[in-house]
Amino acid sequence: MAKEDNTSKMLTILLVIVIAISAIIVLYINIPQNKTDDGKIDNSETNEESETILTVIYGNEQINFSMDEIKAMDSYTGQGAKINKKLTITGPYNFTGIKMSTILSELENLPTNYSIDTTSTDGYLQHYTYNQIQGVVEKLNETRASLGNVSLTMIVVYMQEGEEITDPDDGPLMIAFVDDYYTDSGLWARMLASIEIIEE
Repeated sequence: MAKEDNTSKMLTILLVIVIAISAIIVLYINIPQNKTDDGKIDNSETNEESETILTVIYGNEQINFSMDEIKAMDSYTGQGAKINKKLTITGPYNFTGIKMSTILSELENLPTNYSIDTTSTDGYLQHYTYNQIQGVVEKLNETRASLGNVSLTMIVVYMQEGEEITDPDDGPLMIAFVDDYYTDSGLWARMLASIEIIEE
């Protein structure tokens, strides 16, 4: 009799396990799966939209970039330093980011001659001429005396000295001019949020 009870218990446990496995299989089959154009399942987390960190605008065209998308672009590292009107020097530091020209090339119909307006998260507006975008800016010495125009690289920075910019008063994105120093701190922009292209 005890043997029959044990057999009955074993069969009940086995039946519960089979039902549980079947339920899991049914649930898995019915879970919606994202598929790519070629029918393959896309396992990336597409349900959670990446937060827009930078917006580039030209006319009716607008491109939003997340930090991951910016970091996936070809990066550029250079050394730069700025000096303000009080002769306070910041740097030189190694900055890593994306060349401004690389970001703007994402637009399909970029005009031949243009300038840009950048806006920071605090609403500060900065204007850059075409030459400045190409990196042609004035080089200064420690007393802010002009050493003439030089050819630098304008970049959208996300790393300073190999570390992400975590200071909310600077980043997470900012504009810097690298490959030489010193340059006017007024050319640099902190807390970059948007870039608008203006056809000249």
